[in-house]
Amino acid sequence: MAHIPIAGPLYELRYHPYTRLTYVAARDELKILNGRQVSAALPVTETYQIAVDPESERAYATHLIPRYLTVLSRTEVITRIPFPNGPNPIAVIPGSGEIVVGAFPDRSVHVFSRDLSPLSVLTIPVRPRIISASPDGWAYVSGWGVGPVDGETPPSALWVLSRSVSMAGYVNGFGLGPLALSPDGGRLYALNPYEGYFYVLSGTETLTSSVLPQWPTAPVQLPRGRWMALDPGTGWVYVGHPGFSLLWIFQGSGWMTRTPEGSLNVLTADPERGVIWGGGGSSSAPLLFVITGTTVSTIPIGDPEASTFLGPVREIALDPERNYLYALGPFHLAVFSLTTPITASFWLTTVGAVYPPQALAVQPASGLAYVGSGMGTTGTLWIFEGPTLRVSRTMAGVPIALAADPQTGWVYAALSGTRQVAVLTGTALAFTVSLPFEPRRIWISPRSHLAYGAGEVQVAALDGPAIRRVLTTGIFPRDMVFDPRTGLAVLSHEGDNRLVWIEERALDRRLWLPLVMKGR
Repeated sequence: MAHIPIAGPLYELRYHPYTRLTYVAARDELKILNGRQVSAALPVTETYQIAVDPESERAYATHLIPRYLTVLSRTEVITRIPFPNGPNPIAVIPGSGEIVVGAFPDRSVHVFSRDLSPLSVLTIPVRPRIISASPDGWAYVSGWGVGPVDGETPPSALWVLSRSVSMAGYVNGFGLGPLALSPDGGRLYALNPYEGYFYVLSGTETLTSSVLPQWPTAPVQLPRGRWMALDPGTGWVYVGHPGFSLLWIFQGSGWMTRTPEGSLNVLTADPERGVIWGGGGSSSAPLLFVITGTTVSTIPIGDPEASTFLGPVREIALDPERNYLYALGPFHLAVFSLTTPITASFWLTTVGAVYPPQALAVQPASGLAYVGSGMGTTGTLWIFEGPTLRVSRTMAGVPIALAADPQTGWVYAALSGTRQVAVLTGTALAFTVSLPFEPRRIWISPRSHLAYGAGEVQVAALDGPAIRRVLTTGIFPRDMVFDPRTGLAVLSHEGDNRLVWIEERALDRRLWLPLVMKGR
C-alpha cells in the first residue's frame, strides 16, 4: 500500500491511539505517519523506546546516545528532559499519565507527572530492562544484570509500583515459565528458564528443586517460548534453551544432556508418533529436531541454498489426523507432511506472506491452521489447510495469541491494542469478546472447554462469547496446564514466581491456592 524510506536502521515503531499517529524511529530520524502519509520528519536520533499517553497527545522517547528524554505533542518536540542515555525502558500509566522511566546505567527508576515534574526516584539492585503499566495505576519494572557485561551471572528482580510509590520488590524470584503435567496428574514440573531452576511438585507440595546442570547464565529477553515438553509415553521431561545448543532430559531421578546441532526455541510433544519435536537453529540454518528417548535427529527446512525459509523456528503446531506439521519462523511459515517412519524428505512448502508472524495454532476438528501476523493497529489472520491458503482476514488488532478447542470447533485469537478476543469457527468470524484488560496469552481447558485469556495481572475465563469470571492471580501469567482428573488448572507467573491452582468448577466462588516458588 505504501513504501516510506527511513534514514538508518529501524529502531522502534509505536502507534498512538489518541492521535492515531504512528511514530517510526530510526537511527538518524523520527518519522510520524498519519495513515500512509508522512506528517513530520524530525531530527530525533538514536531512539531506543517510545511510550505514548493513551489519553493525551503526548509521546515520550528514550535514547541510546543523546542524554535526555524527548517529549512530543503530536508532530512537534515540545521539550527535552536531561536523563542518562542508554537502553532505557519507558511506559506511561493510563489515567494518571505518569511517566515511568528506567535509567539502565544507574540502576534506577524515575517517575514523572504528566506536567513533567519529578515525583520519585527508586534505586534497584539490577539494571531495568522492561516496564509495563496497567490502567489501575500499577507499574511493573523487571530487570537483571548488575555489571557492564550481560554475560555475567545476573540476579533477577521485579519491582511493583503504585504510581510513584514502591509497593513490593521480588529479588531472585522472577522468571517462572513453562509447566508440564504427568499423564496421571501425579507430578507437576515447573521451569524458571531465567535462572535454570526446575521444580517437581506433587499437588501443592514441592518434592525437589534444583538448578539444571550447565544452565547458561546469560540473560534471556522476555517473552520466552515453550522450552519444555513432557513425553506422555515415558514421562520424561525435555528442556531446551534458545541461545545454546544443549538439551536437558529429566528421567525422574536425574538429568542427562545432549548436544543438538543448534539451539532449541520450542519443544512440542507428539504422542501419536512417540516423539518430541523441537524447533530452532539460526537465521541461515533453521532446523527441526526429532527427539526419541535420548536420540536427537536433525531435519533441515527447505533448500538451504535457496534461502526459502529464514529461521530460527519459533513455534510448532501439529495436525495429527492429517499428518501436517507447521513451523513458524520470524518471516515465514513452513508446512511439512509427516511420514511414518519420519524421514528428512517431507518438507512441502514455505509461505512468506505472513510477515511478521506472531502466533500459530491448529484446529484438529477442521484441519485448519491459523497464523496471526502484523504490527501496529491492524493485523491479519491467515488460515491454511496444509500447504494451501484458504483465506486471510484483516483484524482490528494484531492476533498475538491463538488457541483452538477441538470439542467446540472454536478458535480464540487475542487481539493486541483492542482489549478483545476474536472467536472463529472455520474461516468465519463468529463473535468478539471485550475484556477489562489487554489479552496476551490464551489456553484451552480440555475438561471444561473454557478459554483462559491472560493479561498482565488478570485472567478471564471465557465460555464462547460469555465471560465466566475475571480473576486477579499474579504478575505476568506465563503458562497453564490442566488436570482432567481433579478439574484443577495450574497457572504460572513470570513476574512473581507464583503458581496458582484454579478449581474450574468453582470459578464463581473464586477459589484458588497461590504458592510462590523460591529461587536461589
